[in-house]
Amino acid sequence: MKRLSRKFEFDGAFGDRLAGLLELPSGRRRGVAIFAHCFTCSKDSHAAARISRSLAEQGIAVLRFDFTGLGSSSGDFSNTNFSSNVDDLLAAAEALSHDYGPPNMLIGHSLGGAAVLMAASRMEGLRGVVTIGAPSDVDHVKYNFRADLPRIEADGVAEVDLVGRKFTIRQQFLDDIKAQDVLSVVKELSVPVAFLHAPDDEIVEQQHAENLYQVASQPKSIMALDGADHLLNKRAGSNLAADLIVGWSRQYLDTDAADATDAATAGKAGYEPGQAVLTETDDSKFSLTIALGHHNLVADEPAVVGGKDLGPDPFGYVMIGLGACTVMTMRMYADHKGWPVGTMQVAMNYDASKDPETGDRHQVFTRRVSLSDQLTAEQKARVIEIANKCPVHRMLTEETPEIITQLVE
Repeated sequence: MKRLSRKFEFDGAFGDRLAGLLELPSGRRRGVAIFAHCFTCSKDSHAAARISRSLAEQGIAVLRFDFTGLGSSSGDFSNTNFSSNVDDLLAAAEALSHDYGPPNMLIGHSLGGAAVLMAASRMEGLRGVVTIGAPSDVDHVKYNFRADLPRIEADGVAEVDLVGRKFTIRQQFLDDIKAQDVLSVVKELSVPVAFLHAPDDEIVEQQHAENLYQVASQPKSIMALDGADHLLNKRAGSNLAADLIVGWSRQYLDTDAADATDAATAGKAGYEPGQAVLTETDDSKFSLTIALGHHNLVADEPAVVGGKDLGPDPFGYVMIGLGACTVMTMRMYADHKGWPVGTMQVAMNYDASKDPETGDRHQVFTRRVSLSDQLTAEQKARVIEIANKCPVHRMLTEETPEIITQLVE
């Protein structure tokens, strides 16, 4: 299954505009998840990007976003803390519920894993929570700037170096993480949980996963990310994590429930039933995501005109519409007659050319129809006659549809 990417922005815990990316399956959804990235990372980290994309290709829509003050999100990181990250997650879930559908799964990496566990205790409708390399004690995050702790405690603030980047850490951050009790919260969770951890994790020891697993209620799972590092920088590690999450989630994510969510939330973003909504993405200069009911498609232009050929171009979709209508109309007629047509096929081509003398544009759609040899010549001729009467054919050749363009305020 292919995937689509769509920008998704919302207001975070402090009212700042947070930048997200929604990875969507091109077919029917099995579930909707939110991915929380690791401490001072971003939605574009190796783990967040690869796992979200892999899950979308397996039918799970995933929103990954930058916490306040990180990545492309606005706000001041120095004013944030673990509690505000949890609140950002709740804000993401609320925004997703209004615009797309409520999440039924949370996934968190490292400190983001602890955050999704805390957020899960304040959310309804979840079917699963997954952590990757998560600490069982939030205070563990101080390991990343342990050499700077005396300055922070003495001055109330310090600029620290984390993986080659400068961040301002305030005393309020330390006070906040010290007040968290993740294990007590996990003990009370009534949602299926899975703890993924690399046995040789160089940042968060395996014991943290074992601590979380020990206090969690059934159903629960603990799975090893053999050979992976903490940040999942190697593709094999992130791919393994994605495969484990997909496999584990199959027993908890219900397709019928996802379809019911689609139906219940179809009009929440102000869209009418049956309306196609096309939105630009940054995957290429011309790429668009197309939402039509619970169907998600993508459109683009070929590379020769500046696109990346990520999906059919507009005329390609017109071809698809005409071709689909042709086959469906022939099928209805053949079934009505009881004719042995077998599997019908239509190959579509589109060509546009200009008359060198008049400059008039000449556009031609060519349909090549394949029919069973069990039909007589007369029957084949009748099926082709019916093909020329399909509703889309008639709309393009006999009718002049009115097109109304309105500006939405």
